[in-house]
Parts: sequence; structure tokens; C-alpha cells
Amino acid sequence: MRTIRASEFKAKCLQLIDEVAASGEPIEITKRGKPVARLVMRPDQAAVDHLAAFRTLFPVNSITVNGPPLGASESPWEEWGDAEQRLADKFNDLPLPSAC
Repeated sequence: MRTIRASEFKAKCLQLIDEVAASGEPIEITKRGKPVARLVMRPDQAAVDHLAAFRTLFPVNSITVNGPPLGASESPWEEWGDAEQRLADKFNDLPLPSAC
């Protein structure tokens, strides 16, 4: 758990609240070296800010792309070829279930 002085908490209060909300890690606040308060996430806070967590894990410009981006008609599934046709060729001879 991170510990900060009350004077630092006063100067950075809103930033520290955002940090606790994003990470969930509590911050202990001290005055004259003694703990006086703790900033924690509310226990009923079920949802995590996924965008903030993503930005923490992957800061801006930390991801590089190898190769050209996919175009509008391109698909990563194209490497599988014409899967629908291959499935039809394989399973066309199976009898269809009878309707009740």
C-alpha cells in the first residue's frame, strides 16, 4: 500500500482519487508520520474503468504495429480459405433431421 503525507494529499487530491479508482490500490495518508486516513475504492464499486486500466497497461505509443493495417474488406479469417464451402462439401451428404 502506498503512503503519502497529508500535505501531498492536499496538493494532489483529485489525481490520487483517480489513481485509486483506476488501480483499486488504497493509499494511506499520514500526518507527522502517523497514519490518519486511508483512501480506498468503495466496496460496492463493482465495475472497473476498463479504459483507464488499458491505458495503464499500454501507455500511448507503447504498441507497435507490424505490417499494414487490415482494409475494410480484409479479414484475418481469410487465411482459412473458403471455410463455408469446405464445410458444405464435407457435411452435405449427411441426412437432414426430420421435422416433427
